[in-house]
Amino acid sequence: MRFDLRDTLVGIARGAVATIALSASALENGDVLQLKKEFEDAFTQYQRFSSEGDLPNAERVATLALELAEQIYGTDHANSAVLSFNLAKTLNASQGFRWRGLRVAELALARYRDLFGDTADDVVVPATLVIQVLAKGLQVDVFGDEQTKRHRQMYVLVGFAERIAKRSNDVTLLPNFYQNISKIGLRDSRRYSVEAEDLYEEIYGKNHVRTLIAAMNAASFKAGNAQTDAYERILRDGKDVEDFSPYQFALHQKLSINYLEIGNEDKATAHLQAAGLLTSGGDDANYTPIYKRAAIYPRRALVRGIEGYVVLEFTVTRAGGVRDPKVIEANPPKIFDQAAIDAVRQFRYIPRVVSGEPVEVTGVTNRIAFSFDG
Repeated sequence: MRFDLRDTLVGIARGAVATIALSASALENGDVLQLKKEFEDAFTQYQRFSSEGDLPNAERVATLALELAEQIYGTDHANSAVLSFNLAKTLNASQGFRWRGLRVAELALARYRDLFGDTADDVVVPATLVIQVLAKGLQVDVFGDEQTKRHRQMYVLVGFAERIAKRSNDVTLLPNFYQNISKIGLRDSRRYSVEAEDLYEEIYGKNHVRTLIAAMNAASFKAGNAQTDAYERILRDGKDVEDFSPYQFALHQKLSINYLEIGNEDKATAHLQAAGLLTSGGDDANYTPIYKRAAIYPRRALVRGIEGYVVLEFTVTRAGGVRDPKVIEANPPKIFDQAAIDAVRQFRYIPRVVSGEPVEVTGVTNRIAFSFDG
């Protein structure tokens, strides 16, 4: 059984590999054999729950696997280090900050540094995870009086990992690192995104999926026409690139929204329909708009402090627009009806495509709430 960190962070394909190898004397110990079986079962379950996205169960069995590994191999063994990282990764997979997630991430990094040294490529991945967790905590101000200290800790780790990656013989380590930390709101995030794109292009060429993904990330820091032009260029460059189709879909969505914001309906429709061609259909009951503007609160309801909601039914056209909206439920009646109708007329959807052609979708519903809490 092998354990590794490969592909554990977005864009990072390097990691330490730890192979379990019980000694001959240990194999004679029935207790250790039982622990080893429990350990292997726990790790197998961890892999399954992780692949299924079942984070609560993945966390549970990752905790168990780590505890068993520490009993079998000790806390200073490579297996325990890797399993510490697996648990830290699982604890921090959700958007919110968790103190336990930070503690285990710091533990994993400390174990990697003890095992491989402070100049080893292997420590960059766990260091990146700690940086990401610290960034989460700093953004929601969870550290209180330690906010400045934790901010300093994060940037010390950025410099630490960057120095290792720059000296590495693995040419992908530095752009992978830049790509990951560019997404967490650091002061140099835009620069890191551009550096990642340039380095990937140097390694793989302009028309490689990793270069194109990095270019998308760099383009997200641009605004207005500069962003739109960058997304259009990436679409052209990625037209025939293997494994880029899911990202083409995202680009068509982004471009349709950009064009809607400036009132270019023709180009917005073209990109909405192109996105539709990349989908495999879906459940009309869960058909949701990709673009909408907030409804205007009626003045008389605002003055009188009235809240409520309206449910509308309508047809989504082949261009992704809305036709024939009608109110099917309103509470209170007649107060918010027109405001809701005016709002839903501005919705835009990715058109449903059947046999390569966009089709209308009837009976689509949407609930618009009017409340002072937003």
